[in-house]
Amino acid sequence: MRLRLKFNITQRKRASTLIALASTEIEAAENLIRDGLYRESAVHLYFASFYLSQSLLIPRLRPKPKHSAVDSMLHQVYGRGKSFPRRYIELHSRLHRFRTDVDYRFFYSPEPSRLKRELKILVAYFSFVRRSFKEIDYDDILHGILESNPKQIFDFSIDIYCPQTYRHHTRLTVWIPPFYLKVFKTKKLASHAKGLLKKLRVKKSS
Repeated sequence: MRLRLKFNITQRKRASTLIALASTEIEAAENLIRDGLYRESAVHLYFASFYLSQSLLIPRLRPKPKHSAVDSMLHQVYGRGKSFPRRYIELHSRLHRFRTDVDYRFFYSPEPSRLKRELKILVAYFSFVRRSFKEIDYDDILHGILESNPKQIFDFSIDIYCPQTYRHHTRLTVWIPPFYLKVFKTKKLASHAKGLLKKLRVKKSS
């Protein structure tokens, strides 16, 4: 099952940022569960889902939406569709309630087995969201800079060298005019550049 969303570049930037935030929250939850800090992990589990759900609803939500608005909109937009697994919608609502209970109502520590089950579903939700649209990449960032400053930018300079130090290594600098961004992807440029460095027998050319 796969969801396909067509976001413009601004929406993709925002969605990519939210996915990055969700990734950080998932990592925090994993570490807290491992260390036995179960109450704290429940909060991070929810916020990971909160960011993921927001990323799917960007065209329909205001900036900095309320938690109830995200929960309601997720049900409204994806609750009846066949392209969205029901278990992810239920996960979000469940974690929303869970976080409220842990933060404001109950004082007991959540069951670690439950947290681990929710984490497993959350990781699957994360993968599902990442496949639903094209995340922002290096070329998108350059295009965005160019579109915002069309009269100020005359060319781009891209340096390729060993990340440890370039004092004793061969360094390659490529200068390209802006219209070249429409001709080829920077990944292709990097591939050719690394091939050149390899032929020059540069250490760690990859």
